[in-house]
Amino acid sequence: MLAFWTSRQASAGIDEASLEAIRCGGDVRFHDQQQADVYEFARQLQQGGNVEEAVYQRVMNCWGTVGVVELGAVIGTTRWCR
Repeated sequence: MLAFWTSRQASAGIDEASLEAIRCGGDVRFHDQQQADVYEFARQLQQGGNVEEAVYQRVMNCWGTVGVVELGAVIGTTRWCR
């Protein structure tokens, strides 16, 4: 299953080094700040159920309320309280 998703992500513009770091649970370095913010938002929400204020604000400033809600839905969490 992971191979399916990693091949999909590769075609979505995420470089191989980042994919490998995600797969191995390592330190992920993105060239694009928006990708980095979305990844960090998703990682924090999945791992802890909450997102640091600075990360939340960066995503909110970029994507707005609708984007943040949709991102939360895509991540698949039901623990959404702000």
